[in-house]
Amino acid sequence: SLWVSIPYYPSGIWPGITVASISLSTSGASYVKSLDRLWGTLVAAAFSLLLTSAVESEIATLLLMTVFAFASIMVSNPDREYASRYAATSVGSILYGSVENNMDVRQYAPLRVMLIFVGVA
Repeated sequence: SLWVSIPYYPSGIWPGITVASISLSTSGASYVKSLDRLWGTLVAAAFSLLLTSAVESEIATLLLMTVFAFASIMVSNPDREYASRYAATSVGSILYGSVENNMDVRQYAPLRVMLIFVGVA
């Protein structure tokens, strides 16, 4: 993970954060949580791309982010809540990460997904 992520610094911190956040006591539990994190990231990236391409108003963007976060948490599976909660919080971090790294969301979202995948793999 470190070898792949170094060229992407400061965005390259995500594989390390992923490894640390999915570490559980058994490998099976870590595997399930890693898949949930990857799915949450994919959903958040897709919504972020849709949001930035379809909405011009900043107020509408904030309102739609709020609705997405609420819907993600409300429809979560009680047995596996991590994917929906991660999706709910990742939209904001993908949009902020694109601004912080001086990248368009269309450039940053795939990079974020790739770095999360590296941390999961």
